[in-house]
Parts: sequence; C-alpha cells; structure tokens
Amino acid sequence: MKEKLADIDKSKQQLQKRKVEIEDQLSENNVDMNVSTAVVRGILREFITLFDKLSNEKRKQLVHAAIKRVTITEDRKIDRIELKLGESLTSRVAI
Repeated sequence: MKEKLADIDKSKQQLQKRKVEIEDQLSENNVDMNVSTAVVRGILREFITLFDKLSNEKRKQLVHAAIKRVTITEDRKIDRIELKLGESLTSRVAI
C-alpha cells in the first residue's frame, strides 16, 4: 500500500512539473502572438454588424458575458473596463 501511494505521489509530482512546463510554453506563445490592426478592425466591423441585429435582451447578455469588471471614478465616470478574454490576455488588456 505504501509503495502504491509513493508511486502515485511520484506521478503527481511529475504531472505537476509537466503542467508548469506546458503553462510556461503557452505563456511564451501568447506573448509572441501579434495580430494586425486590419484583422482586428475587420473582426470588430463584423461584430458591430451582428450586434446591431440582436435584440436588446441578447445584447445585454452578450455585454454581461464579455465584461469582467467596470471601474468608476468618484465623479461617476468610467475609469476602466476589463474584458473576459482568458487568463493570459485579461491581465494585459483593458479599455
């Protein structure tokens, strides 16, 4: 029984080490990822066209799904909008 637990613990440690290596590789790949301005503009144009066709309720649902947090200043103006873009991008992208 002790041998089995030791084997499981060893496997767990190896898997955790591999997980860290893969996460490091993924974060390196995300840093190197560049998207042209033209591509972003095209995607936003298409998004706006589709957004305009949605009902008010669907628009509200979409906005709630895309926004992580809105920070408001003391004078009630929008200071910052954080989007839900995934862990790697959320920390680097804010409007």
